[in-house]
Amino acid sequence: MRIFIHNVDSYLGQVLVRELRKTEGGLNRIFGTVLTHADNAPKVVKRVLSREDQKRAAKMTETIQSCSLVIIDIYNCSVDDLHFAISALKVDPKCSPPLSMGEVDRPAVFVLISSVMTWSGTVVGEEQILKDSDYQKRMPRHGSRYELWKELEDLVFACFNREESKIKALVVAGGILYGEGEDMLCPLFENAWRGRREHSILAPGSNRIPMVHVCDLARLVRQASFPLIDSADAEVTCPYFLAVDLPPAPPPPPGELEDKEDAKVQEGGKKLVNQSERDGGTPALTSPRSGSRPDTAGEPAEDAEEGEEADAADEEPKVEGEEEGNQEGAEDEEAAAAEDLGPKWLPSTQGEIVQGIVDELCEQHEVPIVAAQTPPKPGTPCSDAADVDGATAPDSHKPLTVSPEERLQEAMALDLRMEPSEVMLAEEFAEKANPPGWFCKEGLLKNVRKISDEFCRARKLQALRVLVAGPPASGKSTLAKAVSEHFQIPRLQPGVQDLHGLPEELAVKVCRYRGYVLDVGSLGYEDAEKLFCTDQPAPSPEEGEQKDEEEGAGEEEGEEGEEAKEKAPKLVRVVNKEVCPAFVIVTQAPAPLCRAFWKARSKKKHDINDFERDMELYTATNLDDSKPSLTDFFQDFCRLGVFNLPIAGKDRDDMFESTRIFMEKLGRPFNYLPTEEEVAAEILARQAEKEDMIAAEELVRSRSLRDEGDKDERAQRERHLERMRLIEDYEEQRQHLEALPLREYLMQNIVPTMTEGLIEVCKVVPENPLDYLAIFLEQHAQDDKKP
Repeated sequence: MRIFIHNVDSYLGQVLVRELRKTEGGLNRIFGTVLTHADNAPKVVKRVLSREDQKRAAKMTETIQSCSLVIIDIYNCSVDDLHFAISALKVDPKCSPPLSMGEVDRPAVFVLISSVMTWSGTVVGEEQILKDSDYQKRMPRHGSRYELWKELEDLVFACFNREESKIKALVVAGGILYGEGEDMLCPLFENAWRGRREHSILAPGSNRIPMVHVCDLARLVRQASFPLIDSADAEVTCPYFLAVDLPPAPPPPPGELEDKEDAKVQEGGKKLVNQSERDGGTPALTSPRSGSRPDTAGEPAEDAEEGEEADAADEEPKVEGEEEGNQEGAEDEEAAAAEDLGPKWLPSTQGEIVQGIVDELCEQHEVPIVAAQTPPKPGTPCSDAADVDGATAPDSHKPLTVSPEERLQEAMALDLRMEPSEVMLAEEFAEKANPPGWFCKEGLLKNVRKISDEFCRARKLQALRVLVAGPPASGKSTLAKAVSEHFQIPRLQPGVQDLHGLPEELAVKVCRYRGYVLDVGSLGYEDAEKLFCTDQPAPSPEEGEQKDEEEGAGEEEGEEGEEAKEKAPKLVRVVNKEVCPAFVIVTQAPAPLCRAFWKARSKKKHDINDFERDMELYTATNLDDSKPSLTDFFQDFCRLGVFNLPIAGKDRDDMFESTRIFMEKLGRPFNYLPTEEEVAAEILARQAEKEDMIAAEELVRSRSLRDEGDKDERAQRERHLERMRLIEDYEEQRQHLEALPLREYLMQNIVPTMTEGLIEVCKVVPENPLDYLAIFLEQHAQDDKKP
């Protein structure tokens, strides 16, 4: 079979390709268009088509006419896309009524996938449940874009399903889609996974939202369309199908249940009284649950003879078979009464959906209820409105979608009670699918863990469980903090005395989906075994032989076998993979280096005693060759690689980069982390910032050196000026002396000192008067130089 799917790379298109690909006779051939790029189409798609130019449009028209099944996804199509597909099947959708342009060569089924949002404005009773047979009563909210969606649904009905047409048209309206990585509910799951408390419930939160798993919607498309393709004579009894799941209804409050039962009993009693009066007998006083069965299902009343026969039968003694039949009848009556007291299933409320997602993926907290935004006033034009009779809106070439926030808000405001199509309620529904049957029949809340796992798998979200260990002051805490901040996972830093409560903390849902960074110091082999291992019974090969011997043995051997059974099974120690870390990093540093780091960061001298105590404990648990260490536990018992990280000569960025490369050696998880380009840009920016800091420091240093050089130069200049001033004074004195006459010069500078020297010689009478006089004159000459 040849199948055409519009936008095979969309959220719904990929699921349709997977569900419709296989058939009993082999594989169907899939053709279709793409929403983004041809490379994003599933590999099984035979050909990717487009209508960018006239030649490609003609090829696309030819392909659509050759297909037995044509599927248009209204979630991601435009008005022009739908008009083109209808025109390819030789119907002019722009005429009123649509005009046939000829007959197609082969019969086909045209499926338009829509949404229950086109029912959002339908006026129904408080307890009324809508069915697909009520599709002509559907009304979208006035002024919303879903008015256009309804017009497009009606357009498909008007174009096909006519007596002379070979094209059979179906509309499959799905509830709010979920599963397979999420599309509309993605913000709820994303914020819950990331631990953001940005959820809110639109008041009052009790509105019921019909939902469906995207796989169940695709299976309904298959179940509704394939029989029409296989049988050319099959008629379309109801062209509209509702795809919604069946969440079990919560039990009514005890008081309300009793009130309904009393009302049921009173109503049954009144009917019995009226029946007895019509038959001419006395009013019956028996309650509906005690004997005779009241007419509560709208069945015709029994005649008098049947009533007399029933009374006579009650008076006769009952045999065993009759008692069993009466018991079964009573059970049927109770089941029917339970059905009358309330439905077995109901769509989940908005508050239940939002709170259920938060409770599964996020830390436990109560989601706040906020006031809902005021809906647009009646008569507000829809932004995507179009005139189906011919004149389309200016944006008819754009997809009929809005922002994810607006779509989510519209979905959360929906309040409908809907029943799925009879095709989905049948026991043989999707019996040829893999796995057969419903994929998520009981709804999102009953399968929230399954849906959450789908979300994590589709979005490439991994639970990164990391353990960081090492000696004190080796930088392990700084490294653990950097890993926690980068990978957005919670950081746990328990003490040795807090290890007894750590397994429960590691098993919480946040750690299950996001992982953890366990910052441990002196954790040893025994402590790790208590944390990450459990005891499980180990089946031995001898148990089967022992069982055969016990079956063939006599009474004495049987008694011995019973005693053997009473013995406790043998337990073995196995690794708990749900909590065991996947990455183990152990920092390596000698004790003197750690002690130096400790002293550098410590402000109190007595803290060195704490370091010595922690270092002694770490040495005893991990550096003692006589017993196994933490590294031995993960390498030998858990079969995990341990990353030994030396810290000598490395700063914080170097340690983290080495750890990141080790954790991403098998592929980088998505986890809403920055892309590789963003990480590279961040590293380059950090290096540029570091270079800027170094350049700034060099500039400050050069300025200080320049200032010091200026000071030296200024001092040297001052010394030179002082020297020049002294020279100038000396020259001035010399010129003054040279200008004096010789007699006057001698009388001022020579004669007084010479006279004093001669007088001194006469007083002392030295042995060598000339030497004594020369020394005397030299001393007085230096004294004259002093200021």
